[in-house]
Amino acid sequence: MARLTALFEMKDKITRQVERLTSRLRILDRVRAMPIVQIRDQATSAISGIRSKLLSLQGLVATVGVSLLGAGLFESTVGAASELEKQRISLEHFMSKGNPLLDTSNIRRMTDEYLDALRQNANLTPFETGEVVAGGTRALQVAMGDPKEALKLLTIAEDMVALNPGKTLSDGMEAIADARMGEFERIEFCAAA
Repeated sequence: MARLTALFEMKDKITRQVERLTSRLRILDRVRAMPIVQIRDQATSAISGIRSKLLSLQGLVATVGVSLLGAGLFESTVGAASELEKQRISLEHFMSKGNPLLDTSNIRRMTDEYLDALRQNANLTPFETGEVVAGGTRALQVAMGDPKEALKLLTIAEDMVALNPGKTLSDGMEAIADARMGEFERIEFCAAA
């Protein structure tokens, strides 16, 4: 009987230790899983927030876009506006290089006037505004900052490529730039019908 009692006591002692160990393992398991669950919850929350902001932004863009389109003011995308701003910076750069005695405000005024002339030109020609502004930027570079000369060069390039399907305004401007340097291969390429 003493042996049986000792056996039961040993079993109870082992059972208590196993239960304590199991309890500690559960706590460790929860602690280990908690950061993963928290990370997942935080990521889900962040993604949901981003999604809702994008959907609200999409709604805002659609609303603004439709209202601008309805008013006839929606001309271009954000990418086109970004490209136009890059071209504007280039125009100011070439304008200032060709006119080093002018101050910043006069350079900006001349750039604005030149950009307006390019937009008017685009409205009168079969070329897109972005293409004309890019060609006008190259023309201003070739004309060494002289806007009047640049507009003349741009008009020549437009006339040259308008008669040749498959040629771009960029092709025409590069042909003129090359011709100014004494290379006439591109002129022949653009002039060939």
